[in-house]
Amino acid sequence: MKNSSKRLLVAFLAICMVGSAFTGCKKDDNSSSEADSSNVSSQPADNSTDSSSAGSDESQDFYDQPSYSGDTVKLQFYIDNQNPFGDWRKEFIKDKTGVELEIVVADSEKTNAMLSAGNLPDIGNYAVSGDLSQAIKAGYLVDMSDKLDKLPNVVKNAPNAIQYAMDEKSDGTGKLYGIPRSVGLADIYAVDTTTYAMNIRWDIYREAGFPEVTSFDTMLDALKKMQDVHPTAEDGTKMYAFELSPESDKATNSNPWSAAFRLYGMSGFQDVRGFLVYDIQNDELKPILDEDSQFMNAVRWFWKANQLGLISPESKTQKNGDVSSKLLAGYTLTATPGSYYRGYNTDERINAEEPIGIYPISFEGMCPTVPGESLTGDQSWMYSISEATKDVDACLRVIDLFYNEDACLTLYNSPKGELWDIVDGEVVATDDYTDFYNNSTYTLKNGEVLETGKFFFAFGLHTDWEHTVYGKTMRQSEWPEATELMTAKNGLIDLWAEHNPGYSVPSERYRAENTLVFRPAALSFTRNYDDDIAITAAAVGEQIITYAWNMIYASTEEELNSLYNELVDKCNQLGIEECVKWGQEMWADAEALAEKYSQ
Repeated sequence: MKNSSKRLLVAFLAICMVGSAFTGCKKDDNSSSEADSSNVSSQPADNSTDSSSAGSDESQDFYDQPSYSGDTVKLQFYIDNQNPFGDWRKEFIKDKTGVELEIVVADSEKTNAMLSAGNLPDIGNYAVSGDLSQAIKAGYLVDMSDKLDKLPNVVKNAPNAIQYAMDEKSDGTGKLYGIPRSVGLADIYAVDTTTYAMNIRWDIYREAGFPEVTSFDTMLDALKKMQDVHPTAEDGTKMYAFELSPESDKATNSNPWSAAFRLYGMSGFQDVRGFLVYDIQNDELKPILDEDSQFMNAVRWFWKANQLGLISPESKTQKNGDVSSKLLAGYTLTATPGSYYRGYNTDERINAEEPIGIYPISFEGMCPTVPGESLTGDQSWMYSISEATKDVDACLRVIDLFYNEDACLTLYNSPKGELWDIVDGEVVATDDYTDFYNNSTYTLKNGEVLETGKFFFAFGLHTDWEHTVYGKTMRQSEWPEATELMTAKNGLIDLWAEHNPGYSVPSERYRAENTLVFRPAALSFTRNYDDDIAITAAAVGEQIITYAWNMIYASTEEELNSLYNELVDKCNQLGIEECVKWGQEMWADAEALAEKYSQ
């Protein structure tokens, strides 16, 4: 079945390639392959059957094409994001596809109820932990494998994602029931790596006299000095280096105790389901309960931090939202992986006479560990079409739009002509984007207000997909104009540069010292626990979560070691070795799949 599905995809790719020879381009001679990208479809503009938003006259730019002229169709779109989708996005999609979307916000309980009842919205993700089998077996989803001619942008920009979904996400049928979103990822770390680093309050680091940091252990010593000189925030709230939370702890996650990710994400490691941790730089997979594993290093590091009084006593009970609120209120000395600090670094703070803000610090062992490229997209979230929909073609038009490079420039940013525009054949940020960057809000022409961090959604192409004609990423926060805004007037970066001679921004140092680590492609091909081992894994994971928290709060090192030995004994009794063996085999399979779909 896999071979037949691959032949099918190859045939459709050939059709699309032939079609591209007859659909012209507006760009230079080297961009002839861009025809399908600048037209939602390469099919003739017959709105009774056309899968696109408009005709494909070779002289037409995507944004100059007429609006879809067929009847308007109302469809439900089941999405996982809590941010407002925005009427401006709905209007753009309606203009290009003739589809008026009703947004239905997803959650796991709602998904399970829908799958039980067989009542699925027209378009959405109906995978349970990345697995579509339940919906496929029940006959709830439309097979798109015989409709690829109506998905030209998907075929062109996500062929590996299609093939992977047919091979591995079709319940063994070889058909196409879901298309992974967020395909592709560029190396876009021109200035820094945002959350993926050891980020500290540089104003307080300066106040402490810039204590030398040469390792993660001496980092804790420096943080203690920072806390000593700056024990409270402006409103009197006690300062801590670390605000943790158990909210993301889950026994069957690849990383049951979520706090470990904070060290993994700045030291070159990746958690792997099966109670394993992968040393990316040294290509070494190790059980997390090995005494010298990075998991146990994380436990001991946080234990040392707690011994120094650097961990908030509320860490074991608070929510993730509490952690974020404290960070933005200025109550923490650090922002480690998983904590997003940009909202704290306001223009007023970073350009104060004595700059205030959070920024990375480099030392031996600090290796920002960032997402790598995924040619097969995010397999945990796939666009599927409900068998109950009244208009499959309309659903296909919407999905295909999400893989159109030109469309994504709008979907990720704003309507063309507001925060961005095309000038003399180049995509550029406008003056309004400068205002948006400086003020964190922008009022669209239709009256809607965009706020930094509150209008993001994921679509078919990854935010960092680089447009093949314009050379810009889909999301303009990574454009050179944004980089210039970030660095042109930034006292915090200037302060960082003073203490990192020879480098103007952190990414320069990371690249020079070869400390920027990309997560392995195999990560995209890992899978959930098999049914025959899931119960064992859940029991082991619960013990690991409980003991990890108890270990970091241990009164003495002897107590920590005693708890560790207890944990190992309990997990051995529960059958952790079986889970580890499963994980090792699963990772080997994932690496093989990564090799296969990276060709």
